[in-house]
Amino acid sequence: MSHKSYEELETELADTMAALEAIRAGDVDTIIATTSDRPHLRIEQLHLVEERDRLLEQLRRKNVELIRTTGELQAAKEQAESSTKLKDKFVSLVAHDLKNPFAAIIGLVRAVLSEDSSALSDQGRRTLERALESGGRMLRLIDELLQVSRFQTGSIELKKTFFSGSGSSALAINTLSEAIRKKKVTVVNEVSDDIRLYADQTLFQEVIQNILSNAIKFSPEKERIRIYSPNGKSIAIWNGGPGVDDMIGPDLFSYEVKTTFPGTAGEQGYGLGLPLSYDIMKAHCGDLCFENQQGDGVVFKATLPEIRPVALYVSGSPEGRDDIRAMVESLEVDVVMTENGGDVIKRIKTNPPHLLLLSLGVKDIDPFEVIKTIKENPAWSSLPIIVLTEHGAIKQREQVFRLGADDFVTTPLVEEEFIPRIRRFFV
Repeated sequence: MSHKSYEELETELADTMAALEAIRAGDVDTIIATTSDRPHLRIEQLHLVEERDRLLEQLRRKNVELIRTTGELQAAKEQAESSTKLKDKFVSLVAHDLKNPFAAIIGLVRAVLSEDSSALSDQGRRTLERALESGGRMLRLIDELLQVSRFQTGSIELKKTFFSGSGSSALAINTLSEAIRKKKVTVVNEVSDDIRLYADQTLFQEVIQNILSNAIKFSPEKERIRIYSPNGKSIAIWNGGPGVDDMIGPDLFSYEVKTTFPGTAGEQGYGLGLPLSYDIMKAHCGDLCFENQQGDGVVFKATLPEIRPVALYVSGSPEGRDDIRAMVESLEVDVVMTENGGDVIKRIKTNPPHLLLLSLGVKDIDPFEVIKTIKENPAWSSLPIIVLTEHGAIKQREQVFRLGADDFVTTPLVEEEFIPRIRRFFV
């Protein structure tokens, strides 16, 4: 038996490596050339090439199938989104069309009940009272459906302002005073007067009222309910009811899962209030959460981002400038100052302030044109503007108010008068 020389083995190994590289590259000619003098190796490599081609074809078919499936899924997704938008629009239209007739019916029933008429029997009065209560529930449901629909269709635009957390809590208590009276519960407002919140006040008020309404609903009679602020940027409401069942807790803020139950006095609900409140808080980049207190009731907490107010002061004269800045900063408001009138609109675009102090003596621009530009732009129209001027410019007062300015102040300023006029925009 003859043995191959080292050179022959080295050559054969090099040819084999070349053939393998050719297989990886799909170069059949090289495979044939490098295996021409070894038929068994050539056949084996060709089989590998065939297997590779089969696998590549299989991969191509799978890729085509995947592309087709992805297209079908995308089409189904678009159809589902279109159907959802159509459904939301339909719900909105139906709810809107139902609201006015229901409100009119409720108004008529309330008018009949308020009349001191002997023609109405006791049974008839009780029937009308039940109809009024049922109609009121339906009207609340319609309002909730309209709000949900506005969020689902993206037609709600947040109009954020600063407002008092204590005032918001007091308003919720006043709004629900009848439910509080019927349940014989006591609601204590412990929110400090210095708690300042920044949100769409109307929408945030709905959140607080929904949470308080649930607290009343699930509290035993004569229970005490607390409203407080644990950290200066949240409003929390505690009630001593049974708390949230662990089985429904994960779905409590979901529209898709029914989590509503009768209250401790049989009060009914529709299960839309908390999911809507959750959406409102998320739209504010905030949060709504709850925490059971281990046999001692439950706390619901609505948290907003902490925002420090900023006033843009466009000064026309250095006289009294530092005094004005100090007065505004005494209200825990940051002041950004500029003497460049041409900078105003650019600054508002890039870093919108919460208040504009605009001197009529500012250089480089027409201050009246600035006011007009701001108030005609929907994105800036809610920006409060206080115009500062000297005594001799009182005649311009009507013009700035006509353009939409919120206040008109003459200099030099009197601190006791000026600070309350600033404060009203931040509390």
